Amino acid sequence: MPESSGINMEFEQIGMVALIGLALVPGMIWVSKAKTGTRMALRTSLVTGLIVGLVALEASLDKTAESVAEAL
Repeated sequence: MPESSGINMEFEQIGMVALIGLALVPGMIWVSKAKTGTRMALRTSLVTGLIVGLVALEASLDKTAESVAEAL
């Protein structure tokens, strides 16, 4: 049973990396298309906020999944 737990943990980590990548790659392209430094800074802060929000959401979902798994 511990082996399947390790495999599930690896899938969780891959999911986190994929989620960040889905926001980071288009975000970097969007930031690079800014015409001024001010707009670039604003876009960078928006993309950073989005990524931080996604990480917080993922952590919350992981905590909920763990509590449900413990209840079963």
